[in-house]
Amino acid sequence: MKRYSVALAITVSAVFICSGVVSAKDQPDGEPFNAIWKAITYIQSQIDHIKVIPGPQGSVGPIGPQGPKGDRGQDAQVGAGNISFMFNDTKGVKVLLKDGQVWSSPRMVNDDRWSGWTRIKDFNPPIPALEIIEWKFDNFLDKYGNIWIKPSHEPLPDYCNSNDDSQSVPQATNYCCQTFTASSSYTILKIRIKAYKHCGVPGIWNIGVYETDFSKPIGLQTPLCEGTIDANIFTPSPGAWHDVQMGTGGSLLSGGVYSIVIMSTTSDINNYSAWRMDDSTPSYSGGEAYYSLNNGVDWRRDGSSEFGSHADFMFEVYSTDQNQEFINLGSPPM
Repeated sequence: MKRYSVALAITVSAVFICSGVVSAKDQPDGEPFNAIWKAITYIQSQIDHIKVIPGPQGSVGPIGPQGPKGDRGQDAQVGAGNISFMFNDTKGVKVLLKDGQVWSSPRMVNDDRWSGWTRIKDFNPPIPALEIIEWKFDNFLDKYGNIWIKPSHEPLPDYCNSNDDSQSVPQATNYCCQTFTASSSYTILKIRIKAYKHCGVPGIWNIGVYETDFSKPIGLQTPLCEGTIDANIFTPSPGAWHDVQMGTGGSLLSGGVYSIVIMSTTSDINNYSAWRMDDSTPSYSGGEAYYSLNNGVDWRRDGSSEFGSHADFMFEVYSTDQNQEFINLGSPPM
């Protein structure tokens, strides 16, 4: 307001001065006119140089509404950004990836070390991983409030899965075998073995379940069931556990003695993997380890068992009852 008052005062003063100029025009010596004109010129220069000075800044206004949400970024393809959940128990670490794959790194028995990563193919959730809000491997909760569970995934009593301290190599015409006694009548669908890659490109392992003479394999007839696994993916010693799907499965009778035979016809001295075994304190009493040097025609006890006490390869047997799909229990009552 003050700057406008000053301008008005200057303008009024200029009017009075101009009036004086008009009356001073008739003076003969022109001196009053010159003095007044200089005054007018000075006032005009002051008016020309008047600048508008901004006042103090006002207070900040309220925050505007939030803008629309941006597009979702791309998921990471590798590393921690690709993991949806991680679960840790006494058996090892398991992770659920965003694409639904489940991987496991088993804990070594009597050791704080962890073996390599193995994909668990029959534990993929039946719904997208992004819809899961809590995951505990064989049970999880989805975002709609449904609870999903998977029936027991523990192996049957027919297994030897601890204290591995040695190994044997299926190679070319040399076959490895573990006999076991069926604890009940069931259909075998999956076998887990512990193995490691030693060198080169071992190739494919062929694994079959055969009948025996209640002691060792009877040659190699048609297998009750069979499967394969790529031995090239095995990790270095001491190795890790790997799942082998046994096709449509094979029926076993309670009390029957059967053999798990592993062949690797494409491996040689420079390209092979090894099957882990307990050669010092085997605890499985339902069978033992064998090997053959002539394509399964003749069999001998493997490891130190050849000279005395028996040895056992690392194996676990699973039946169809233990390979069921996840079951949706629905939402619990509120």
